[in-house]
Amino acid sequence: EEFTGDTADVIDTLQSLVASRQTAMLDALYVGADYASKEGKNHRKAIILVTDGLDRDSYYKFNEVIDHLRETDVQIYLIGFISDLDNDSGIFHKSDKDKAENLLKKLADETGGRAFFPRELSEVHTIAQQISTDLRTQYSVGYYPTNTKKDGVFHPIRVAINAGDRHIVARTRNGRTAPREGTANTSAKP
Repeated sequence: EEFTGDTADVIDTLQSLVASRQTAMLDALYVGADYASKEGKNHRKAIILVTDGLDRDSYYKFNEVIDHLRETDVQIYLIGFISDLDNDSGIFHKSDKDKAENLLKKLADETGGRAFFPRELSEVHTIAQQISTDLRTQYSVGYYPTNTKKDGVFHPIRVAINAGDRHIVARTRNGRTAPREGTANTSAKP
């Protein structure tokens, strides 16, 4: 569904979805980030992905997707229904559940988003409220980088908070991608 304020359109689209366990999840994130970046009207861009966390036959590889998410400056919030996945692992492989959880956490961490793992469908409403609160209560921190090369290279950034006795969490992207020659820099904020 394209961006819309019509709840009925969203409900109709969601009700017509058919899950088949053959999701090219990384491809969906790549294409979704393009759409959010180009068509989104707000400065802050986010994707909420509901998934089982298993990627099936994506064209794009994990690192390509991460690089693209950094360039498009899109946060990813993931709701992973992984409790029904196979939990058996062996000496040479992780379980599907472990693979899915690790992948979703990495995607969230790399983009400054969050990963949620509900056990029941009834938890999704509370998770949606948490995501909404996160998106409404974020602060942007800007700076002028000392490295002004326009080479498209990723530069790690670490943000620390000195809050005294208060417990404050800085959930940030872990760096910025320098713009390439001839493009605007949209990801200078951690």
